[in-house]
Amino acid sequence: MQQRQEITEAIEGNQSYKSNVIIAIRPVSILPNVIELSYYSNTMLLYYIMDSIVGKTHEIDEQLNLSFAF
Repeated sequence: MQQRQEITEAIEGNQSYKSNVIIAIRPVSILPNVIELSYYSNTMLLYYIMDSIVGKTHEIDEQLNLSFAF
């Protein structure tokens, strides 16, 4: 769902006018949308899993090295 909000400011003396339009996109959490998101996100899991494993392993290795360093 997309929602538009317009913010206007006016100055009486010299007729200044300023307008901003803000567009907010809100998720629609109905079951078909959630299932579709889950379906497409499963393919991205394999792409990101290796980066997270390597990163977490590196973080644990650094923590172990710091705890054994005197």
